[in-house]
Amino acid sequence: KNSETERTMAEEAGVSKNNQVEITTDQALNDTEQLGSDKVVPSACIEEGKEIPDITPPPGRLVLDNDGSKFFDALNVMGSEVVQLSAEDIAGGMQSLSTNLSTRGKESMSKAYTAIQQVDIKNGWGEFKQSVAVPETRQALMRAPLGAVCLLAASMLYVFFCLIFMTKRYGPTIAQNTSVIIQEKSELFNSKVILPLKQKLRPMITEAKERIDNMIQERLQAQTANISVIDEEEEV
Repeated sequence: KNSETERTMAEEAGVSKNNQVEITTDQALNDTEQLGSDKVVPSACIEEGKEIPDITPPPGRLVLDNDGSKFFDALNVMGSEVVQLSAEDIAGGMQSLSTNLSTRGKESMSKAYTAIQQVDIKNGWGEFKQSVAVPETRQALMRAPLGAVCLLAASMLYVFFCLIFMTKRYGPTIAQNTSVIIQEKSELFNSKVILPLKQKLRPMITEAKERIDNMIQERLQAQTANISVIDEEEEV
């Protein structure tokens, strides 16, 4: 009797729950029909007199109300701060970043090298999988690419540091010395090459000009003589 009573009570509870679910579903469907097929709004908004939110998806591209003004303000502040940095400040930052990344990269590569030595590659695929499945070994092996990237980035930053630091520290002196050397070499080239060449070519150029003038005069005289002969023949 007790078991039958419990079974009857469970069935009645199940029926009441199903009826409650059906009533709630019908109420939601009625609310949906009242608002239209394109909007689904909880019935609590209608009962309490709240404003019905429009959750219809906008057509086309999604547009935010935020125009990102705070983002651009932050960029402007950062730009004004960066402009105030000197070349030595930038070089020092590059050097520090290069040193930190180099340290991290060396640590990662050292751990990866130790993990590679612990991997079993001689006793078959099963032993290899078991040796790689160790959490410490797997993590160390996964850090090898990160270490390589850190070392590459450290090298690039160190190159930038050298370019900025060397240009700032030794650039003016190198430029001044280079200009002095170029001026001295140009004067030496003029005195040793250009002036002797001019002295040698000057007589040749003068003689060539004289020959050209003489040829022009001879041709003019010949043309004048031919014209006079033609005029005399016409008169005859």
